[in-house]
Amino acid sequence: MGWQSEQYGDAHEGYVGATLPGGAEPKPQYFDMGSSGHVPSTQEWWAYDGKGRRPLAEGMRACCSCGWRAVGVYPIDWGQVAVDGVALTDESGPLEDWEQHIDEVDAAAAVVPPELLGMIEQFGAGLADLADSEPLAALRAVAALERLTARTARAAAHNLQADGLGDEAVAVGLGLPAQQARSRVLRYRLGR
Repeated sequence: MGWQSEQYGDAHEGYVGATLPGGAEPKPQYFDMGSSGHVPSTQEWWAYDGKGRRPLAEGMRACCSCGWRAVGVYPIDWGQVAVDGVALTDESGPLEDWEQHIDEVDAAAAVVPPELLGMIEQFGAGLADLADSEPLAALRAVAALERLTARTARAAAHNLQADGLGDEAVAVGLGLPAQQARSRVLRYRLGR
């Protein structure tokens, strides 16, 4: 795959997908690797080069593992791809579209108070310094932080359940696809 944000990880993993003539999205392409039980697949634009039984992509667009697809489509010049190679093909337009998607997810998510974010960053920097100078003390501090975050997560998950928010509202608030949001809240509620 391609792009990830530190905050959302694989919940919003972006890649440059293909569009066929008429704007349709092609089915995944599978690659037989021999006798292995794992058959890798991709939906990235370069796999739709018209060779063999593969369809020929007309354009590329940003896609996200959450199901989001960019409206904008960028034409593929297969002649130029043959000269430059896949690695040198300009994917900056789809990347910008995906970054805009991440900005929109972030803007719709629940707002963490800026002062708390500042304290978290300051605390993180202090822990990093401690890990360099006193690794054992840093590990004890991390253990205390893990206990604190587990208690806080459990309380927040129980309060969230009591508030009766729907799955979609919880997903938007966390900036995650609905299934991953449900899984996270359940994990927190159960203290895992």
